[in-house]
Amino acid sequence: MRDKIVLNGELVESDKVALGVRSEGFSFGFGLFETIKFQDLKPCFLKEHLDRLKRSSDAISMKLPFSGNEILRQTKTLFEVNGVRNGIFKIVLTRTEQQDSCVLYLRDSTDPSSQGAIRLRLSSVIKSSQAFTTNNKTLNYLENLIEKRRAEEHGFDECLFINEAGYVTECATANIFVVKDGLLKTPSDECGLLSGVIRGQVLSIAREQGLRVEEGNILPEECVRADEAFVTSSGRGLVSVSEIQTDYSKTFATIGSKLVVSLAEKLRLAELTSLNVFEK
Repeated sequence: MRDKIVLNGELVESDKVALGVRSEGFSFGFGLFETIKFQDLKPCFLKEHLDRLKRSSDAISMKLPFSGNEILRQTKTLFEVNGVRNGIFKIVLTRTEQQDSCVLYLRDSTDPSSQGAIRLRLSSVIKSSQAFTTNNKTLNYLENLIEKRRAEEHGFDECLFINEAGYVTECATANIFVVKDGLLKTPSDECGLLSGVIRGQVLSIAREQGLRVEEGNILPEECVRADEAFVTSSGRGLVSVSEIQTDYSKTFATIGSKLVVSLAEKLRLAELTSLNVFEK
């Protein structure tokens, strides 16, 4: 189970792969990745993930060596030989000593989207709104992992970051939304965050439904004054927040309102539609 990976288009044993210690990928974390859910041997929102990966790779002169259809064929092979139909996989593009390498491998064979509401804790780390590593999904995730673990050590599930201006940006592995008096609000790209694929889907769905939507600046105290909050990520989808701790602590009385349930249902439909995008 989970023994084989795809390296530069070829199926290989995971323990046979070597990365040169002098490579920029190993020494400096020079690379990018995407984390993607799959169902019934098909990736969810693959086009959107590959579009983001290509934008980031173009910005740092890396080459994504395969088309969307080629990646799709590689994912099917990956899932089949490892004996899984549903789960999470990753695409990693990293710089080696000889060439830029593209790796596909399984992360999980379980569905994390079924988890319950989560608790957030404000991190003391200030995120730069201008940093490439903030706005792109790079291999430099050490700070995010450290802060997420610190939140877990205090009994929370995730951390919440702010930028140099004091505005909320995102969580370590998810984007955040708050609801106040029927207004759905999320930090704007300019705040400094990874513009998540599921975040984009939720924004599109909300606007199509005629909801009031705002992308802008959110202070931490606005989060604890909100009526409801939820986070989004590619692995978990839409997950409600039960508590946010900043300078104050807020336990939300409303979890899973009609508005949020409706968004989650529409997201699920969009997810199913995305499974066949490269087969049309």
